[in-house]
Amino acid sequence: LKTLYFKDTYLDYSLNFLSEIPTLVNFDMSLNNIFAKYSFIYQNLIILESLYISNTDLEYLEDKIDISHFKRLMILDMSQNKLKKIEKNYFSYNYFIEYLNLSHNQIETI
Repeated sequence: LKTLYFKDTYLDYSLNFLSEIPTLVNFDMSLNNIFAKYSFIYQNLIILESLYISNTDLEYLEDKIDISHFKRLMILDMSQNKLKKIEKNYFSYNYFIEYLNLSHNQIETI
């Protein structure tokens, strides 16, 4: 499995099954409220190239989503969330990001 779309599915459970899909390249979980209860910290998704997490009510990155393990990440969409702050070194391990969408957030500090 290389592409998985969970867009607008009202996810309300852990994504632990992702540890069984190390071949995942594209993952879309936009329009879900997954971050209200769960974190997205999966070290085995090292070949992930695109991650869409827009409209997920994401407020804080540090304890909810760790992208440092996604060394091949090229597309990251975190638009239309509630982000207020992005730590200085948050993207320091993601050398290949070509598209980063942070629009429609409440970012005060980068």
